[in-house]
Amino acid sequence: MRKILFMLAIFIAGADASGYNVKDITKCSKGDSFACNRIGSLYESGKVVKKNLSKAKQYYKKSCQLESGEGCQNLAQTFIKEENYTSASTYYSEACDLDNSNACSKIAFLYEKGKGVKLNYTQAKKYHEKACTLGNKESCKNYTYLDKNGIS
Repeated sequence: MRKILFMLAIFIAGADASGYNVKDITKCSKGDSFACNRIGSLYESGKVVKKNLSKAKQYYKKSCQLESGEGCQNLAQTFIKEENYTSASTYYSEACDLDNSNACSKIAFLYEKGKGVKLNYTQAKKYHEKACTLGNKESCKNYTYLDKNGIS
């Protein structure tokens, strides 16, 4: 309870016109993945509250657990910033499973480079294909390149 009141005080003191407000905490606690993701962004950017990557990851993870592809992708991005490619690949994969085209493209890149996962062009092609199907034009180009070079 003290933790919730503390967080409410932070948001009341720091809310601005960017759309972050005390209602997001309530919505997040009730299972709103979009609100959880917004709070994560707030802590990651440090624009409204003190920057805190640990708290950002906590809220992104909750958003991801609520099946938000954007939340999973944002969590993966925090791991990329820390050069923890293994954890990043896990959450990019989860985001891709939730049809986040950018995450599909990014996990494909990790497979192409062997970062956090074993180098595997077949897996990269598979993820580029899905990203392309979801509308990611860059992944369409990468899929075509891999296909023309005999990657099956």
